[in-house]
Amino acid sequence: MPFSRIPAAIRRLLAALACLAAATSAHAGPRTGNGLPSTVILSPGDIWHLGIQTAAAQKTSYAPQVHGYGVVLDFSALAQADADISTARAAARQSSADLKRTQALFRADRAVSQQVLEVAERQAATDQAQAALAERKEAAQFGQGAPWRGSVRDGALLSRLAGGKSVLVEVTFPLGVILGAQPPELSVTHLNPQIEGTGWKTAKIWNAPADPTIPGRSFFALVDGSDLESGEHVLIFSPTGPSVEGERIPAEAVIFSRNKTWCYLQVAPNAFQRLPVDISRPVASGYFLSNAAIGDRRVVIKGTGLLLARELGAAEPPRQNR
Repeated sequence: MPFSRIPAAIRRLLAALACLAAATSAHAGPRTGNGLPSTVILSPGDIWHLGIQTAAAQKTSYAPQVHGYGVVLDFSALAQADADISTARAAARQSSADLKRTQALFRADRAVSQQVLEVAERQAATDQAQAALAERKEAAQFGQGAPWRGSVRDGALLSRLAGGKSVLVEVTFPLGVILGAQPPELSVTHLNPQIEGTGWKTAKIWNAPADPTIPGRSFFALVDGSDLESGEHVLIFSPTGPSVEGERIPAEAVIFSRNKTWCYLQVAPNAFQRLPVDISRPVASGYFLSNAAIGDRRVVIKGTGLLLARELGAAEPPRQNR
């Protein structure tokens, strides 16, 4: 039917619907394949009313890594083991020297009896066994590869541990964490996420006995120059690949909706585009995105929830990350 023959009331209704569709399309921008707008167009007044603020993403690098848990060990256990070894070694040296003198006297015209010689031999063997036992106990508790162990013990390192200049951390990576050989380096941080900018790296790592409370693979790590306290629980990170360059977006820019995480990029002075965010790559106070994802665009850091509500037609109350 020609448009001119449609009744006037219907023509007016169709014209109003066409104007509404055009206005909606101009406001929301192009749509993605799932039917949701990919870009939101706002007027300067809308931007002010929604309180939208943006910031430039910061350049950073990200190294893929796995994380585990650790606890700073009390030095008293190591001090006791060290004292036991020192005592046992001293007793073994003394009894060995006594045995040599007794053997010399026995060979010199039987200056001592056979019984005295046998007593000296038995004491020397006992003391040697006690020294070996003390060594094995320490190895079982602190690992065969502990850096202070050896025929000549590293007294300087033990003094650093005693004075708190170095700490010994027992590290466990739980089952399911893909970890090949002993990691070449570990990063140790406080468990409290509010303490930012604090972390220490160490390459002094050796195998540890399995932790009976957390199934997985365990190591010992020696951390120098930290403010970690005895008994403190810590987070451990181990790199699993080379670092890549990208950008950090602030945590407050991330918003949760429909079981996904998003942020908004300002793609034009009055246009904003929603972008999925992978929060499995956290960095300090934010999350890592590749350079290709952001480019030179700015990130919305305030008003993100209202912007999402405007895009989705306030279909659901958004929840913003804090």
